[in-house]
Amino acid sequence: DYNRVNMLLAILEKRFGLDFGIYDAYVNVVGGMKVNEPAADLAVAAALVSSYRNRPLPKGILVFGEVGLTGEVRRVSAPERRIMDGINLGFSKFIVPDSKLQLPSVKAQIVRVKTLEQAITAMFG
Repeated sequence: DYNRVNMLLAILEKRFGLDFGIYDAYVNVVGGMKVNEPAADLAVAAALVSSYRNRPLPKGILVFGEVGLTGEVRRVSAPERRIMDGINLGFSKFIVPDSKLQLPSVKAQIVRVKTLEQAITAMFG
């Protein structure tokens, strides 16, 4: 969604001082899939910061969450299922919205975040 990407760019510019205005920003999803779910916001923001800083995300990280206008990371539906599916796919670190999770004991690092700033720090240090 063009408008959603523009919103994420504006939030990143305001919260992190990143100047995307001098660059062309493109978001592409593999395989021609369409992303209609706001849970992808945090992943798109991570990709934008990664590209801007020319620094890849560390391997094994899965992120999801809706990003609000003030930079808060909002809860999404079925976070436990998303985490379990991620573990089955080989992910070992999860950056997710802050909420209570009903998970069995898992061998994964789960980082709960309330803001986009916390999420970016957890991803890139």
